[in-house]
Amino acid sequence: MKTDKEIIEKTLAFLVTDFNFEFEYRTTNGNEEFYSYKNRYGSFNYYQWAQFGEYRFSVMNINGIQDIRFNELYPNIVAQFNKEHKGLKWLFKDSREDYWNMIASILRLEINKNNSLFGLKSVASAII
Repeated sequence: MKTDKEIIEKTLAFLVTDFNFEFEYRTTNGNEEFYSYKNRYGSFNYYQWAQFGEYRFSVMNINGIQDIRFNELYPNIVAQFNKEHKGLKWLFKDSREDYWNMIASILRLEINKNNSLFGLKSVASAII
């Protein structure tokens, strides 16, 4: 079984290869995990404490820290994911890769639509 780190790093690799972000991972004894994609303008971050079901997406830039709530910003995409991943079969099937593919598609959409990642400039969009 793949770890969360393996799934996240693979699924969001396009941020590193296409947009020159640097990936950073930290953990506290495997309990709390911090994932960060940084560039010179700030960072896109994911925090999780799986044991307690806690998680948080955020962007940090010169304007401060902004929480990212995908269900509020892209409700149709999240609702479609939830609709497709409910029922008895999903009680026993790992949907983490599907979830992170959804997150990756939202991030791509956000960058293509706004030339930024929730207000965080990407190096590619800053050059244009």
